[in-house]
Amino acid sequence: MVGALGLAACSDCLDNDAAAEAFLAAPENRACQTHEDCVVVSTGCASLERSFCGQVTLNAEAAESSRWRELKQQVSDCADSNCPICAAALLPTCTEGLCGGP
Repeated sequence: MVGALGLAACSDCLDNDAAAEAFLAAPENRACQTHEDCVVVSTGCASLERSFCGQVTLNAEAAESSRWRELKQQVSDCADSNCPICAAALLPTCTEGLCGGP
């Protein structure tokens, strides 16, 4: 029975990661006109495709949304809490109309 619960939890985590990946990649969550439209948010220990050193850029509206807060919490609940985070600082840039560029 414990194995079945572990598989269900793992499946939930994969679903959470996929939902976060989709949110982070969606053009409407990255749309910008200037660098000031973009912010850097933490992804913590989660291994997400667009994440760099536990950080990713979003537009300010997406970063402040309840959906991002929900996704970040779900991903954080699944990620290893003891991971090395590098000291690099991601800069919030707008390139070709997208925070973080194409």
